[in-house]
Amino acid sequence: MPYLLIDHYGFDATGAGLGLTSAALLWAAGAEVQGRLGDRLGNARITLIGTTLFAAAALVAAETGRDSAPAAAPPRYTSARPSRQ
Repeated sequence: MPYLLIDHYGFDATGAGLGLTSAALLWAAGAEVQGRLGDRLGNARITLIGTTLFAAAALVAAETGRDSAPAAAPPRYTSARPSRQ
């Protein structure tokens, strides 16, 4: 992963290391918060909340993309070979 950040995205070694270290620390902190929340709310409630948030995000994404999507899908391109009959 550090090589990807350095070679592909132009990070220096220190920046790549700091980015990965901070990501790992934040991941650990988030897991701690999620664990406590999961113990407090229970599995069924967490599942309901997650499903509701996912559905809301999907609706927002669909509504946002509706204005920028083409009116009709372009026709499929077929191969140049004639069909065998």
